[in-house]
Amino acid sequence: MSLLGSRQSPDTAEVTRELADDVHESVAEHGDVLNVRPYRDDGDMRAAKQLLTAIHDVKSSDGLRSTNETPPIAFEPTYANEGIGYRFAPVDEHVLEELERLVPNFYRDADVTRDPAEFIPIKEGQYLAAARLELADDNYFKPIKHFEIDPEEFETDPYGAIIPEMIGRREGGDDVSTMVQVLIRPAWSNHSRDRKNWYHGVGHTAEQLKKGEVGWRPSAVLEGFATALTGGNAEEIDHTKKRPTTSAQKQAADVVGDQRGAKGYHLNVRVIATANSPEEAEERVRDTAGMYRRFYTSTYEQGFEPIWAGPDGATTLVRRMAKREWVDREMILSAGALAGVCHVPTTLATPEIDYSRTSGSGSTPSEAPAFESFQDEADSESESGASGE
Repeated sequence: MSLLGSRQSPDTAEVTRELADDVHESVAEHGDVLNVRPYRDDGDMRAAKQLLTAIHDVKSSDGLRSTNETPPIAFEPTYANEGIGYRFAPVDEHVLEELERLVPNFYRDADVTRDPAEFIPIKEGQYLAAARLELADDNYFKPIKHFEIDPEEFETDPYGAIIPEMIGRREGGDDVSTMVQVLIRPAWSNHSRDRKNWYHGVGHTAEQLKKGEVGWRPSAVLEGFATALTGGNAEEIDHTKKRPTTSAQKQAADVVGDQRGAKGYHLNVRVIATANSPEEAEERVRDTAGMYRRFYTSTYEQGFEPIWAGPDGATTLVRRMAKREWVDREMILSAGALAGVCHVPTTLATPEIDYSRTSGSGSTPSEAPAFESFQDEADSESESGASGE
């Protein structure tokens, strides 16, 4: 039986000395992480997609039955000590070095620092609540809400709704900390055996969207039985729900179909909170995970569903988070869809965010126009050199 199951809300676990020690030990063993202090209005969803595309590199075992052995990367928005922070915590040292080089290319005026691994405060006697997210539909080609399909929905950053839920009530006095861990792992996109590539079968989903098919009709089973009893042909029963095809659905079908050959990531999303009261820890997890469900749910019946942890599940989850341990939850998103979930927010007017006040990376000034792709960077630099700027 799963430790995270069908319960209606998270139940807290009291933090024991053993649990606190285990977390501190795992964090100390992790090594360095990359903290990103963003510059205001520096970078957007396109920049996040470009970064995810640039760091995508699958490492596999040799042989006919090769397996994907790429170490995961954790992106961790956190609220602790009355402040919001963002960090990348790769398990692999080479990936950390690559991120250290590449993040300033896409968040050009952010302060990017390598620091000893961090976590949220977790102390003996506190209360811990936790949840993880699953996709509502196991067909991961169906799109969650993301900026390439619903650009108007992303005029306001999704984290503008999520971060306030992580913070909660600002009265203070309860020593609350909240952490979201978006654990990503590159999926195959250029394997010689097409069935191993993450986008294999995407054409069927694109065709469903064009036809307006959005899911199974539960009543179709009963209709099939009734038809069979009366001597009819049950094979003619339509088992899918349909709605009139719209231009938006056609656009979504095109975006989904274009995922073939694109970069994709396996995904694991976890949410935890610690507090001096069980009610506050539960509320922070319930509201934060609930906002992921509300914001990213699309009109195509795809989105995130929280799986609430009980006391044993919460302690298991926090130990895995401290280790940045990968567990396959059978979720895959394209780099474009993932960008809405895995990005450093730069437009939020939240007082708990400490924005960089100067060009921390020492690169292009913040008022310079953003380049369109990672590949264009070299061209931009050469053009600047030719103009003498």
